Amino acid sequence: MSALSILRKKVHYELKVPRCGTCKHYTAKSQMRDSVPKGWLQLCKLHAFTIKHDACCDTWVSKDGKEVVE
Repeated sequence: MSALSILRKKVHYELKVPRCGTCKHYTAKSQMRDSVPKGWLQLCKLHAFTIKHDACCDTWVSKDGKEVVE
Protein backbone atom coordinates (compact mmCIF):
# COMPACT_ATOMS: atom_id res chain seq x y z
CA MET A 1 0.00 0.00 0.00
CA SER A 2 1.44 3.37 -1.01
CA ALA A 3 1.80 6.37 1.30
CA LEU A 4 -0.90 8.13 -0.71
CA SER A 5 -3.32 5.21 -0.26
CA ILE A 6 -2.65 5.18 3.47
CA LEU A 7 -3.29 8.92 3.73
CA ARG A 8 -6.54 8.65 1.74
CA LYS A 9 -7.75 5.86 4.03
CA LYS A 10 -6.74 7.84 7.13
CA VAL A 11 -8.74 10.94 6.11
CA HIS A 12 -11.70 8.87 4.76
CA TYR A 13 -11.28 10.22 1.22
CA GLU A 14 -14.35 9.43 -0.91
CA LEU A 15 -14.58 9.42 -4.69
CA LYS A 16 -18.29 8.86 -5.32
CA VAL A 17 -20.04 11.44 -3.15
CA PRO A 18 -23.40 12.93 -4.15
CA ARG A 19 -22.97 16.10 -6.23
CA CYS A 20 -24.60 17.57 -9.32
CA GLY A 21 -21.89 16.20 -11.61
CA THR A 22 -22.77 12.62 -10.62
CA CYS A 23 -26.56 13.11 -10.72
CA LYS A 24 -28.85 11.51 -13.28
CA HIS A 25 -30.37 14.93 -14.04
CA TYR A 26 -27.05 16.69 -14.80
CA THR A 27 -26.32 17.90 -18.31
CA ALA A 28 -23.63 20.16 -19.77
CA LYS A 29 -23.93 22.04 -23.04
CA SER A 30 -21.16 23.81 -24.90
CA GLN A 31 -21.60 27.57 -25.16
CA MET A 32 -20.59 29.19 -28.45
CA ARG A 33 -20.21 32.84 -29.40
CA ASP A 34 -19.33 33.75 -32.99
CA SER A 35 -18.41 30.08 -33.60
CA VAL A 36 -15.86 30.14 -30.76
CA PRO A 37 -16.28 27.86 -27.72
CA LYS A 38 -16.86 29.92 -24.54
CA GLY A 39 -17.21 27.17 -21.94
CA TRP A 40 -19.93 24.91 -20.65
CA LEU A 41 -23.44 25.64 -19.44
CA GLN A 42 -24.24 23.16 -16.66
CA LEU A 43 -27.94 22.46 -16.17
CA CYS A 44 -30.31 20.39 -14.04
CA LYS A 45 -32.78 18.68 -16.39
CA LEU A 46 -35.22 18.02 -13.54
CA HIS A 47 -35.46 21.59 -12.21
CA ALA A 48 -34.37 23.47 -15.37
CA PHE A 49 -31.83 25.84 -13.84
CA THR A 50 -28.07 26.34 -14.04
CA ILE A 51 -25.94 24.54 -11.48
CA LYS A 52 -22.38 24.08 -10.28
CA HIS A 53 -20.72 20.70 -10.92
CA ASP A 54 -19.79 20.21 -7.25
CA ALA A 55 -23.10 21.37 -5.69
CA CYS A 56 -25.96 19.11 -4.59
CA CYS A 57 -29.68 19.27 -3.77
CA ASP A 58 -32.22 17.06 -1.99
CA THR A 59 -33.43 15.46 -5.24
CA TRP A 60 -30.03 13.99 -6.21
CA VAL A 61 -30.23 10.58 -7.92
CA SER A 62 -27.23 8.55 -9.09
CA LYS A 63 -26.68 7.83 -12.80
CA ASP A 64 -28.06 4.29 -12.35
CA GLY A 65 -31.21 5.51 -10.54
CA LYS A 66 -30.24 4.87 -6.91
CA GLU A 67 -30.97 7.65 -4.43
CA VAL A 68 -28.17 6.78 -1.99
CA VAL A 69 -24.46 6.22 -2.64
CA GLU A 70 -23.16 3.02 -1.08
